[in-house]
Amino acid sequence: MPSQGAPTFLTPRGGAWACRNCTSSCRSFTLGPVEPEVIRGLEARRVEADWAPAAAAPWYTLRRGPDGQDHAFLSYRGDGCVFLREDGLCAIHALYGAESKPGFCRSFPIELVEEPRGIAVVARPACDRLFESSRDGQPLSEVAAEVYAQRRLAPRRRFAPERVETLPGVWLDTPRWLSLEDALREALWEHREDPELRVARLVRRLAAESGVAPPEPRLPAYQLAARAVFEALRIYLGFILQGEAGAPAHRVAFIQAVLSDVEEARYAPELRAPLTPEAMDYAGLLLRSALLAKDVHTLGSVSAGLGEWLAGMLLAVAVHRVGSDEPVTAADLARVHSRWVKLAAHPAIREVLRKARPALVDLVLHAGAPQEN
Repeated sequence: MPSQGAPTFLTPRGGAWACRNCTSSCRSFTLGPVEPEVIRGLEARRVEADWAPAAAAPWYTLRRGPDGQDHAFLSYRGDGCVFLREDGLCAIHALYGAESKPGFCRSFPIELVEEPRGIAVVARPACDRLFESSRDGQPLSEVAAEVYAQRRLAPRRRFAPERVETLPGVWLDTPRWLSLEDALREALWEHREDPELRVARLVRRLAAESGVAPPEPRLPAYQLAARAVFEALRIYLGFILQGEAGAPAHRVAFIQAVLSDVEEARYAPELRAPLTPEAMDYAGLLLRSALLAKDVHTLGSVSAGLGEWLAGMLLAVAVHRVGSDEPVTAADLARVHSRWVKLAAHPAIREVLRKARPALVDLVLHAGAPQEN
């Protein structure tokens, strides 16, 4: 990446975002670390006098941050940030302007990832209404520079390995992978397909690029792999729920909701369901974004990362199938998938997914298997 001048911003085709006041950033997340100047500014303004909930209890606490140092974290009130108003708006924003908010509040759900060619810019599906923004929001290319200029304590992710494992035992050097990544994202833009067929297309392209024979997908192996992933998550979420006695109600409610999703997916009679064209387009945007943001590398290989992504899609589809025979809409997909994204970001769940890597890889290798008569 060039060290001088403006960086090169890389965005997924169709990537856009506009705030819908869904309050995703104000709930279910760790509210920090907060920049010291933000805390000093709010203290200087005596925010407790302007916002009564901040006076009722400490509005921030000092905790250990990702850098090992003590930092300020905003407090929760009920199921959201202490500064979350009843109308879903931010009290800090309303009182003092957007520039007075913590960096993570101003940038959510935009994520920047440093890679050899520049800065990858994506909108995170942890935003509950991202699918709406993808239709008429501001293009990410237009907000990238502003977000990049904002100061944040949390470090940006960096992607600079010497080589990348694509299929099991198949490696590409990073420059070759990045060129292939562009081609994969372009192919995803050109084809409108259900999630498993998209993944199957990528597997065939990865095999062809590496000069290996593509796997022969088998439906029983595909279904077994999916149920193995959901069973591992079900067991672990049950343990978490048992240990959450006395935890904040919003955290318990979130775990219960995700556990219900996983149980429905585990027992769903089928793992497939038709998607509306809009839902297929949204799934394609999510996969293009996962590739560009290098999410498919966080479990150690592209195939495992694609398996994690596909598991989230299957979870949303299976939950929908339990209560409806209608096609899955973009809203249906986003409603469950956003919970999956928040769950998968938890360090303990990431460890479960690492242990479930063989099943995730099998899920990818057998994606697109023909349905049995």
